[in-house]
Amino acid sequence: MPRKRGAGAVPKQTIEAFFPRTPEQVWRAVTDPIYWDWPNGPGTVHEPRDGPIIVTEDWGLTEEMLTVFRVAAFAPPRWYAVELDNRETVGRCEVYFFRERRGTRVEFTADLYGKMARQKLLLRFRLGRWQQQYVEHLRKVLRIK
Repeated sequence: MPRKRGAGAVPKQTIEAFFPRTPEQVWRAVTDPIYWDWPNGPGTVHEPRDGPIIVTEDWGLTEEMLTVFRVAAFAPPRWYAVELDNRETVGRCEVYFFRERRGTRVEFTADLYGKMARQKLLLRFRLGRWQQQYVEHLRKVLRIK
């Protein structure tokens, strides 16, 4: 769950990307687990009454760990938010979809907190790169060069 800014907080980071696809097409790629072919995830997808929970197996700083993503809120095809938690990081990621003349502009915002000093530094220096890798992954899913 997101906390008040303070100890462990990494500044929120937002990146934007443009996709020459409809918001509905981009929404589907972001929200449908069939497109999530990251090297280690998702391991499982559970759909309880209060929203889907996605569990991935990731490599932490020293060993494999589980990351739980819970769909927190959504308004198709305009807004999607997930809360994530593992033993190193907790926070919230939000995705906003804006219909534009020739496609969709998407804003990806990550508001994360490191639970350990080392993870706080790692997040501060790598979060933007991870967000950009996610955008590149979406481009491949949507078959955009």
